[in-house]
Amino acid sequence: MKLNKEFIKQLRNGEIAAENNGTLEQLREVIEEAFPGGILTPDGTSTYYKIHRYFIDKWLGVCSTNLPTKPISEFYEAEIANNNENC
Repeated sequence: MKLNKEFIKQLRNGEIAAENNGTLEQLREVIEEAFPGGILTPDGTSTYYKIHRYFIDKWLGVCSTNLPTKPISEFYEAEIANNNENC
């Protein structure tokens, strides 16, 4: 499955926070896509992940947020299969 680029952009721009409701691997993939090159890797202990207020291009794990949230599972788009059976 591929990542929803619009949600990644919104997370990177501080418009939304990601709700930690998926697997640790999914969380890490979303955070790495939104904030590439980071030194820290999320450990999954926080409820929400968002842009850090003071450090540009860094993320922060928090227990609550006033930002609109999107579950990690919604950051993934189902890939449409290319079936030629109906041609």
